[in-house]
Amino acid sequence: MNQLFQQLNQLSKGQQTKPKMNFLQRKFQECKMAINPTAYIQNMIQSDPKIKEVFNMVQQNGGDMKNIFYKLAEEKGVDPDSVLNMFK
Repeated sequence: MNQLFQQLNQLSKGQQTKPKMNFLQRKFQECKMAINPTAYIQNMIQSDPKIKEVFNMVQQNGGDMKNIFYKLAEEKGVDPDSVLNMFK
């Protein structure tokens, strides 16, 4: 997660992280298009240790992913709304 925010911070400073942003956009699109999005996310959690780490962090902090995202973005000096706008 920290690496993601570092990359997004670099992107906001004009450095190129286009391939990683494209990867994230593809993952979000795959999830949206999945027949069973819940099963898709569960599979991601089980197959990727980094995603499992994020999921565990969310569970430990009350399950509110939005608040955690905004909190982490703020801690890393990244504008969360600019990150969200990249996915629109």
